[in-house]
Amino acid sequence: MKRKLAGLLSVFLLLSGGGALAADKSFRDLPSAHWAYREITRAVSHGIMNGLGDGTMNPDGTLTWAHYLAMISRTFAPMAYEGARSSGTDWKTAGYQVSVNRGYLLQNDFLPVTLSTLNGPISRQDVAVLLSRVLPAASGSGYTADTPAPAPANDNGYTTVPAPANDNGYTTAPSDDDGYTTAPVISADGNGDAHMTVTTDSSGDIWLVIDGVSIPLTPRQAAYDPSGNSSAPPLSDFAELDSGYQAAVRRLYDLGIVRGKADGTFGGADTVRRCDGAVLLMRTVDAADSLRAGEVVALAFDLVDGDGKSVGGAIEASARIGDSLSGLAAVYAPTGYKVAPQDGRVSAIQSRYALKFAPLTQAEREEIEADAQYRQGQISYEEYMSKDFWLRKLGDNPRKRLLIFGNEYTEEITVTETPELPEGMENMEGVETPELPEGMENMEGVETVQTVTRTEIEYNSPEECESHMVSVEVPVWKLRGQQKSPGTLHLTVNSALAEEVTAIFTEIYNDPEQFPITDGGGYSWRTNSRSEHIQGTAIDMNVDANYQVRDGGAIVGDHWTPGEDPYSITPGGSVVRIFAEHGWDWGGNAWAGHSDPSYGYHDYMHFSYFGR
Repeated sequence: MKRKLAGLLSVFLLLSGGGALAADKSFRDLPSAHWAYREITRAVSHGIMNGLGDGTMNPDGTLTWAHYLAMISRTFAPMAYEGARSSGTDWKTAGYQVSVNRGYLLQNDFLPVTLSTLNGPISRQDVAVLLSRVLPAASGSGYTADTPAPAPANDNGYTTVPAPANDNGYTTAPSDDDGYTTAPVISADGNGDAHMTVTTDSSGDIWLVIDGVSIPLTPRQAAYDPSGNSSAPPLSDFAELDSGYQAAVRRLYDLGIVRGKADGTFGGADTVRRCDGAVLLMRTVDAADSLRAGEVVALAFDLVDGDGKSVGGAIEASARIGDSLSGLAAVYAPTGYKVAPQDGRVSAIQSRYALKFAPLTQAEREEIEADAQYRQGQISYEEYMSKDFWLRKLGDNPRKRLLIFGNEYTEEITVTETPELPEGMENMEGVETPELPEGMENMEGVETVQTVTRTEIEYNSPEECESHMVSVEVPVWKLRGQQKSPGTLHLTVNSALAEEVTAIFTEIYNDPEQFPITDGGGYSWRTNSRSEHIQGTAIDMNVDANYQVRDGGAIVGDHWTPGEDPYSITPGGSVVRIFAEHGWDWGGNAWAGHSDPSYGYHDYMHFSYFGR
């Protein structure tokens, strides 16, 4: 029994953590410009949806009852669903059984589905009812993805507590009239050792304890009461829906899950396409996360590098729904590593996440050492700021500017200073404001001129730029068919970076990845004065396969498909890593704040010394 339970938990963690662990998938009939691309991709990453096995998603295909019951079971009750599947139950029946056990389907339900009608198409109004039932009534319900259904089971609004107990996956725990268990449910192995219990603490809260891990099973709040909202959604056919459907549609509309069709109707009897079903389900996930935001949940974190390889094993911890993964990564960063760019937040439907890290560069290790020396008084601030690690630190800093522009200049600036009060009047906050001496009545601030030292950050003409440029020849791998062969590439860069650029490309050339480079460019005079290409401190490469994109629309280049196109730069690959070790930012992740190219601004071809 212990071995079987451990197996179920392992599968549960893998399934519920699919968003972090599943490999990226693409489908030839689902372009990134498709309106439902993001939500379908999310559903695939969580293991909720799959393609058709031939490389397609068929986003316009019709969903059946079997499909959608399996989808919501995989989403909100993954352990129960996988438990049923592991016992030999087919996926259609498993989705139906879990939906019944969890209350997504009710006894004597008005929803038109039975085991014999699972292959029939599901309608929009039926999907609305299912989604309204999986949602918690309000925040703080205390339920995890695999705890009882949100639908009330008795007059007091409580549900009974299912617990894994047999080969069919689940049984119902004994309960009294209030829906509480009257005795703990215990599963044991052949030696009589208990591994799962349902217990009640001194506060009356119910807990499911699996091999020492406690999951709260506190009573669920009453189901959504539509009587509290008398206004109907602005859907022209809302009045035509039966009352049960109206309650569900009203709630989903209030939460922003349902928005109506282009013609202003809800279309309750219309069948649901795969793309529509995915979007509605993922919006429901977001709504559930919002309703449960701040709730503490038990999680497992896998510490990995950019290639998904372990850098620190797994950690069991707790976090709150809504916590950012990047913030959690900062807490659990292993020694010698830093937090890598990552998106996402803790969700109610996921219990395992991959936190991403990158090894500290030599410059970053030198910075840590210099910082310690400065704080301990071993070096002065001027010595600290003159350290060479600044030259390999990502982003802009005075040491880099001094290297590139070679000198400092002074300028006069005007500042406003508030005059000091006469002695004895400085701390008179608690008394009546005194009159200022004659001549100081209107002295709110005095303007003075000061001389400050600044470092130049740009060149002002093509002639000035070109006087600082030099051409370098660097080694690269060329791809001819499926074969890689040595080649060279000529780049015009700032003379102060010539040796550094040569070293960067030599390291890329010598790396086992042997990343192929077909084209590249450095210095270029442009009217946009913020472009680092003007300064010879930016390099573009493989332009067509590493497009510049804003909110999913290509500006320059054709695409970015790492793993498919060998010329597309991989986020965790040698090119990004080596440039970063030399203090160069990559435009693929430097500014956008999101890894998805359909959001924000990305320039995947671009590497820059000052991070612009």
